[in-house]
Amino acid sequence: TMTLPAPSPAPFWSVMIPVHNPPLNLLRETIASVRNAGVDPATVQLAVVDDASTDPAVQDWLHQLSDQGVEVLRAPARRG
Repeated sequence: TMTLPAPSPAPFWSVMIPVHNPPLNLLRETIASVRNAGVDPATVQLAVVDDASTDPAVQDWLHQLSDQGVEVLRAPARRG
């Protein structure tokens, strides 16, 4: 018989969204799509990986996302 590992507090799966100066309406739709997929938020890590966006509107919105339970990982310099 196979023994499954004990449950872990880590998320079961992750959604990583790489961006660089994305159109905000598209990013909003993408995040809403993940949230509306019917998954338990306790089992999913939702993160936006920003490749040093320079658009101030994008930077402001990404900052707001971190207050809404979305992890925001920002590169200090563009890596492409």
